[in-house]
Amino acid sequence: MALNLPFAVVLAACATTPAPAPASAATESIITLNADTTQIEGWFWNSYEWMIFPNSNIAGYYPFASDERMRCVSVLNDTGRDPAEFESLVRKKVRAIGYVVEFSKLEPSPNTGAFYEGKKYFKAREVLNSCLRASVFVAKSVDSAG
Repeated sequence: MALNLPFAVVLAACATTPAPAPASAATESIITLNADTTQIEGWFWNSYEWMIFPNSNIAGYYPFASDERMRCVSVLNDTGRDPAEFESLVRKKVRAIGYVVEFSKLEPSPNTGAFYEGKKYFKAREVLNSCLRASVFVAKSVDSAG
């Protein structure tokens, strides 16, 4: 059976044209943390710890990205406000003002067992660092970024 010529040309063009990159890869945001960082923006999540994600696709987030800037940021609440007051910001874009602390420089646990497990604390609260970054962000304020 012979192929129709226009169909064959389209088929050949499709076979040799690489597929475009997913749109999300082209628009992926990053969050850079360094000693001078005083503000970060991203999408807020509050479950077992506060986290700010680089994009709104929290459900599709991959925590083991090789580029640390593509990972979420573990955020410590130093606002002086109850965490429940921030529930309205969950899954919304926020701006956090504060400072960066290296995870390794947080206080170790006074409990011997927890010390050997590598647990770290900030103001007597355990820091989980689920985002697996070398540093965490201490938030003095968190507000909607629109």
